[in-house]
Amino acid sequence: MRDDGDPLAQFWEGDHLNRRAEAAHLGEYLRARYAAKQDEKGFVLAVNAEWGVGKTFMLTKWVEQLRFEKHPVVYFDAWANDFTPEPLVAFIADVNEGLEGEFKHIPAAKKLLGEWLKAGKRALVPTLKAVAGLAVGQATGAAIHEAYTAWSDGGEGNHEAAREPYKLNASRVAEQLTKAVSAALKEHTNTRKAITACRDKLALLVEHLQKTPGVQLPIYIMVDELDRCRPDYAIQLLEGIKHLFGVPGVYFVVGTNIPQLAHSVAVVYGDKFDGARYLKRFFDLEYSLPNPDGELFAKDLLQSLMCRPDDENLVTGMRPEFWGNKKVTDYLSFLFAHYATGFSLSLRDQHGAARILDAALLGLKGQRVHIHFLLFLVMLYQRSPTIYHQVDLFRVLGSQSSYDTLKRPPGAGVFQILQLNNNNAWSEKKSVPIESIAGQYIEYIQRPPKTRDGNMYTFPQNLMGILLDPIPGQRDNVAEYFDVVRLAGRFSGNPM
Repeated sequence: MRDDGDPLAQFWEGDHLNRRAEAAHLGEYLRARYAAKQDEKGFVLAVNAEWGVGKTFMLTKWVEQLRFEKHPVVYFDAWANDFTPEPLVAFIADVNEGLEGEFKHIPAAKKLLGEWLKAGKRALVPTLKAVAGLAVGQATGAAIHEAYTAWSDGGEGNHEAAREPYKLNASRVAEQLTKAVSAALKEHTNTRKAITACRDKLALLVEHLQKTPGVQLPIYIMVDELDRCRPDYAIQLLEGIKHLFGVPGVYFVVGTNIPQLAHSVAVVYGDKFDGARYLKRFFDLEYSLPNPDGELFAKDLLQSLMCRPDDENLVTGMRPEFWGNKKVTDYLSFLFAHYATGFSLSLRDQHGAARILDAALLGLKGQRVHIHFLLFLVMLYQRSPTIYHQVDLFRVLGSQSSYDTLKRPPGAGVFQILQLNNNNAWSEKKSVPIESIAGQYIEYIQRPPKTRDGNMYTFPQNLMGILLDPIPGQRDNVAEYFDVVRLAGRFSGNPM
């Protein structure tokens, strides 16, 4: 919801993971750094976070805020441009397009930007690659053909006459290689000059902006999704950022998963290559986003559910007094986070669990949803499909199904439920493990009770009482939950 008293609130709608606070912290640091180090030749900050925890959301919303604050800013989605054979061509084109829109009302800045673009193009001429590739191709082709001829004749006879054309070819190859080396030296000099000219033009643009009213420096260039790109693309892009943009007043913020990016680098250079150390030559600082609050993360994950059960069809057995008067609309995210913690699921695993839950809820459409049992099975399947199948086969939680082999922190997945004391007040707590709740459902499936007993009015026994009191016209069949979750678990793919 937009807050009229907070002009920046409009840019952060839907911030379920509190990424605005992280952007504010980073923004304060970068402003202070620029004020203290205006002569610093460029700055690259890596924002490190796992895939799917709000990194892209933060960068895109932060771009809008920075633009509102009059900073020249560009957002570049590296993954969206991964198809291009030359990363820097697409990158420079996007930077030019982004800044061109910023400077359309500043003619002098627009002119300087155009000059920078021309200098950048000159720095990207791939002559060396073409010449070297041609020479190597010719030399390799001649050698292979000669080797094949000798092998096919079995080494017999006098083949000097037959080999003579390849001697002439070898002479031509030597000539080509000599030309290639000369061209390489010349190209190296030209490229170095072109890179220097590119940086000089960018520096002139920054100097002009320093004197332009209404423009805040530094220039921000946000690069996102780098860890999802093919390894050679990511490396070339980082090299280009280092060589072409190292001028005062230009700050890069690179959103990536550093361990994943380091692994990609190792793919190119070999398993024993220290990819993490290699990346430090490109990043001046690294900032790791903290893992979000579990319940906030669950709320963000579940907002995209295709079939969210109505509150009246969500069977929790819990009254708001049991756990701090949370809103009924927060039941699902609260319980999802609790069960994810109970099964020690990583954030990535929680993405998978949310995908299974989404498909399972579609399979249960039209029924009351016994969410405790459903979430227990969903999390178990995500944690270990093998143990899930054993539990389904033996219908028991213990050694027979290997459920007791799941390693979890002590106390994980235990509800602390408020109970009425002797003065009829909510104060006493009762510890309820998630296994005891699921165990009740499994026992009910095997031996449904015929009547209520006196304990069926308190949690979690009241869940069995609800099963014995179905809503007319609705199916309430928890026995099919095993099949529903197993089928839903066959879906796989990227995080929701």
